[in-house]
Amino acid sequence: MNKPTAESVFIARYDYHAMESNDISFSEGEQLEIFEKENIFWWKGRSLVSGDVGYIPSSCVYSMLESLQLLEFILSVEEFSLPILKKIKNDSSSSNDEKASLFLETVNDDPIMIPALRQEKGQHDEGGTGNVNWYSDWISLCSPSPVQCTQEKNLT
Repeated sequence: MNKPTAESVFIARYDYHAMESNDISFSEGEQLEIFEKENIFWWKGRSLVSGDVGYIPSSCVYSMLESLQLLEFILSVEEFSLPILKKIKNDSSSSNDEKASLFLETVNDDPIMIPALRQEKGQHDEGGTGNVNWYSDWISLCSPSPVQCTQEKNLT
């Protein structure tokens, strides 16, 4: 098997016990090689400890390289929806190093933050967003970006 690259190695955020026969179990801090991102929720990879191959819930893993790419994303785009990250971005009294440190602390403390940023960055990179359908008494949001959710919420 090929040696994993820096881009493909992720770290387990916490222990995970396989629920299906094609999932793999791993422990917090374990290194995992991701070689196929089938969708935003499940990735195919292998444990660099046990060698087991299978599906890994994407919300259970992170990569320092990916985290820095997500920081670069929030600092470079005009609009994104996560209020705590807007505060970090717009804090003119902090240096870029301080912003990076606060960003990494924030995303590591909130298990939802990285998956939300992955989705928002993915939609931004593809140049698209989900769609919003207005009906007479309700709204349907199909994979909206967080910005769209905020905009629709403010309009209702």
